[in-house]
Amino acid sequence: MFAYFGTPLQILTDQGSNFQSELFVELLKRLEVDQVRTSPYKPSTNGLIERFHRTLNSILGKLVSRSQRDWDEWIPYALAAYRATVHEVTNFSPNFLMLGRENRLPIDLVYGAPESGPLYQSDEDFVARRQQLFQESYRLVRDSLQRSAERRKQRYDLRVKGKEFAVGDKVYYFYPRRRMGVSPKWQQFYDGPYEVIGQLGPVTYHIQKSPRAKPVVTHVDKLKPCRSSGDGDIVSSCFTTQSRGLR
Repeated sequence: MFAYFGTPLQILTDQGSNFQSELFVELLKRLEVDQVRTSPYKPSTNGLIERFHRTLNSILGKLVSRSQRDWDEWIPYALAAYRATVHEVTNFSPNFLMLGRENRLPIDLVYGAPESGPLYQSDEDFVARRQQLFQESYRLVRDSLQRSAERRKQRYDLRVKGKEFAVGDKVYYFYPRRRMGVSPKWQQFYDGPYEVIGQLGPVTYHIQKSPRAKPVVTHVDKLKPCRSSGDGDIVSSCFTTQSRGLR
């Protein structure tokens, strides 16, 4: 990555052991790269790469054989198609934004190569025109990405409600497990009740199902409160159907 495209100013990673290792941290330190980490147990923090995985899997699903054992052979072709496709948010293809031009593809043999670009008076004129092209393209991309991010934030904030738990609170833990012979529409994906035994950060909690059970670290979005009725029984509204109970 660094050998081909240089060192970035900042890199966003999850909190996997590979990205937390002493070797990786020292590498970024020597290259003066700022590392930003996602929220623990919250994959949607790095939504861009998660969305790309979904797109890549969708492409591979149309190419692999029934045995699905040849998926690795199709990855270069799937990525080539993705890089040559105009992105709906940036309005440019990844090839153009990275290379400043579109790649020549086999389809050009069918429809003919695109018209040649403008003529340049000198090498300096070529460099100046390319710099101007990049600056204008990146400006359009930044404006488009900002508008898209504002729309996503507005839609996301409409459904978000802050939650806080204290040590000793009873909660239910969202733990979806698919079971053979059980309809997911009727399955209860919340397990518990658990007890909050500590808060590790603004959005991460330590919970435990019983004194002998292994503690679990989880994001606050996976927790729902359990309230006690007058006779001491625990009740909760979290056991709802999948269409109503999940965001």
